Amino acid sequence: MKKIIIILLDPKRTELAYYRKLCLEICSESGFEAVIKGYTDSDSLLFDFGESSFVSVVDLVILDPEGGGETIAATLRGLGYRGVMLYLTNETNPPLFLQAFDAGAFNYLIKGKENLPRLRTVLQSALRQAVHISRRYIIVQKGHEIRRLPLAEIKYFEAIGGSVSVCFKNDCFEFVSTLLKLESRLGSCGFVRVSKSFLVSLAFVSELSYEHITMADGKKLSVGRSYYPSVKQALARFVATHPDESSYTLLQATDGALVQRL
Repeated sequence: MKKIIIILLDPKRTELAYYRKLCLEICSESGFEAVIKGYTDSDSLLFDFGESSFVSVVDLVILDPEGGGETIAATLRGLGYRGVMLYLTNETNPPLFLQAFDAGAFNYLIKGKENLPRLRTVLQSALRQAVHISRRYIIVQKGHEIRRLPLAEIKYFEAIGGSVSVCFKNDCFEFVSTLLKLESRLGSCGFVRVSKSFLVSLAFVSELSYEHITMADGKKLSVGRSYYPSVKQALARFVATHPDESSYTLLQATDGALVQRL
């Protein structure tokens, strides 16, 4: 069962408890294990959101703007929250509709038992969207430091002793895991195992030969002999399905080796 982290902001404790219970029921019916943290004031919420390790794991925010003032949604976006956001309120003022639109809210829900069918339908859609977004990221942790890294920015993972180093943009971050676990998680997301030590993003590969791959930044990584056939097949599939994302074209080397070159 997929775990999903939900934040619920409502200034009225009775309504906070009611909608928290309702959200738990809907999540369970939809096949999600929900962890819901409720707030009755925006100050406490913003204090927690000030921690990068907190904002990085939140999947869905459901807020009543009465509990956070007119700028709460925009403030959360400013703090780095890029996930799904829902408005759930009694307010029907046009300015709030515009506020929700400007903050990129997924939907605007009106409270009340008569609106429960719509709330159920919209929340189920929001949960699916939250899962879709979460698949674009990977959360890595070392000690008390947690990072949520966009998969599109990751070049490769390297096994180092009992840990793994992830290289993205111009930085690297070491955390405890194994390439086997990462390969299982990311094998369908454009990553391929090229040796015992490296799991590589196909989007950053510019050249492939029997002995090595060359990344778009010029770095060369060895390709294990037993891994070469699967790497070649993965590259061919990636080129066919992601023509605008690949950084290479297919050529034939003079030694007969298949080469993918920028």
